[in-house]
Order: sequence, then structure tokens, then C-alpha cells
Amino acid sequence: MASNSITKDHHLWTRDTIKNVSGNVTLDINGDITLDPDGDCIIDRNTTLTATGTATGLQIDYDHTGITASGQTVTGIGLDLDMACNQVQHVGTVNQTGIDIDMVAATDGIQKNTGIDIACSGSDHCSGLIIDVDGSGSVGGIQIDSKDGGKDFVNRSSANVGDYFMINTIAAGATTLSTVDTTVGATAHLTLDVDGFLKLDAHAYAEN
Repeated sequence: MASNSITKDHHLWTRDTIKNVSGNVTLDINGDITLDPDGDCIIDRNTTLTATGTATGLQIDYDHTGITASGQTVTGIGLDLDMACNQVQHVGTVNQTGIDIDMVAATDGIQKNTGIDIACSGSDHCSGLIIDVDGSGSVGGIQIDSKDGGKDFVNRSSANVGDYFMINTIAAGATTLSTVDTTVGATAHLTLDVDGFLKLDAHAYAEN
């Protein structure tokens, strides 16, 4: 039976022994874990890997092993982030960011950065990303600031990842919509299926 304790190497931790520890730490808690610090919660993870391997800063392993009864609904949330600043009457400026991801690499060797990698599969309905934005002032759904000449937005075919539709915006807002077919030939057609009018409002014209 689990006990409400914090142990290290099978020894009970106390306020005095929780500082400057090394080795593995096990939280054996029969109940909820609540952190109520009067300050920041910081994970400072470093790695000295020099051979093939994987280093992880924080891993959440959430498994649902119970059988949901008929007529019941179970909602599982791996990571739930709630932020609020509407409890008081502010006078100054408040800037909030739900998740701030900063990744920096160099060009020595072969280095690759991926900000967010999402994989959803196996269910009756899958959604990789859902964004619901609302506010009393200006709002925006997705903002992309990608280096000029890069692939700003790419929608790949599930039949072949080499076939895709791309949107690219460069200096002065010049934007190109392009399709690529790497499997059949020049068959990456672009279709506009509009349930209404199609309106083009060009402020200049181009000659062939």
C-alpha cells in the first residue's frame, strides 16, 4: 500500500535532508500532489551525453487502465494549464504567455530543432490542434514569423509526404501559394471550392 511520504533510496526525507541530494528520488504518494511555493518552480536539467541516447527534461506518463462503464464519460488531460489575471482591477500592463518555448542550436555537426511534435492516432476522432481565440480587442489565431525563403506553412499529403501545398510570405508581404507533386508528375492541381462569391481585390496589376 502506498504511503504519504517522500523517499530517497528507501529513506524518509525531512526538511533538513531534502537539500543537496543526489541519486534517484521516488515520490510514493497515495493521493494528490500539491506544490504551493512562494516563488518559481524551476527544473534545471543538464546532460553530458556524448553517445547515442535521449535526454528528457520532463516526462509525463499518463495511462488510463480502468474500464469506462456504459453511459459514463472519462476525460483525460495530460497537462492542464490555467492562467488568470482577471481577479483584480489592474492599472498597469499585464502580458501573459501560456507556453514560452525557446530553443537555440548551432550549425556544428548536424543539429535539428523541433518546437512542438504532435502525434494523434487510434481514436474515433483525432484533432492535432484546436485553437479557440476570443477577446475584447484585437485577436489573432495563428502568427508565423519564418525566415524569408523558408516554407512558412506546409500541408502534406497523407498518401505521400513528398506531395504538399505550401504558403510562403517574404519581404513586402509578397506571398506565394504553391503545390508540389513528387510521385505522379505535374498533377498537384489547386482547386478553390467556394460556397459563395470569389472576390479578388488587387491594388495593382501584373502583365505577362
